[in-house]
Amino acid sequence: MEVQSSVPISLYGIQDRDKGGYTEAYMAIPRKYLSTNYLLPSFKVYVGADSALTITTTDESTTVTINLRMEKGPLLYNNVNYNNNDVISLVLNKFYSFKLSHSSDLSGTTIQASKPISVLTSSKANQVTGKHSVNELLEMILPLNQIDNFYVIPEIVTRHTSTVRVYCPEETTLSIYNGNNRLTKHVEARDFFDITHHKISYINGNRDFLVMIIPHELPGGTGTVFMMTIHGVNQYMSTYDFAVPAIDNLKSHITVCVKSSALS
Repeated sequence: MEVQSSVPISLYGIQDRDKGGYTEAYMAIPRKYLSTNYLLPSFKVYVGADSALTITTTDESTTVTINLRMEKGPLLYNNVNYNNNDVISLVLNKFYSFKLSHSSDLSGTTIQASKPISVLTSSKANQVTGKHSVNELLEMILPLNQIDNFYVIPEIVTRHTSTVRVYCPEETTLSIYNGNNRLTKHVEARDFFDITHHKISYINGNRDFLVMIIPHELPGGTGTVFMMTIHGVNQYMSTYDFAVPAIDNLKSHITVCVKSSALS
């Protein structure tokens, strides 16, 4: 589906399960910011679920190359078994969506295309602590030309604990400042590193990388796990418009991060 507007708009995709099931959403990336090179951010897979990617094309005859990164194999596609680091090549027509899923974490899988595409990462049912309700993880991911080497990870007011996962397209040395702790971590190309996050922390590196935050689920079904993209400092803007669902008894919170040089 393509949506065009005469004025700037925000567009959200929402996965809403029937009969009171779990719900997850993502903000759509405008077509002008889509590109041809992606690194898939995923997460560990819950028992009986899967990790998935969905590729959608914007032009005819788009060649797509998927270089798999997975914990175990094989992945069966088109009656062929594929294993870790194998390549799947496709030619897709305009507005075609291609989905691939597997029972292990697909983090680090690369997707390259001859023309701009969008890429969704998802997991149909997941949790972090293994103690409470599951939820889908769903996010439209940034192309590699939109990532950064310096990130501030804000506090999520309603979640005391989160997992921050850092994904590195190239071999990268990270400096992580988490509360009063400082850590230097070397991450290989197409690999990732997990951090347990409580308050504000920040990460910089010698190369660009991608950061996702996965707030942990809450007891008693009062809050399920979800996935959210953290944007780099160099992507900060001065004006934002966003939507808040009109749901009774829903409390919304806003966290604002600014550069110290912008404070007066």
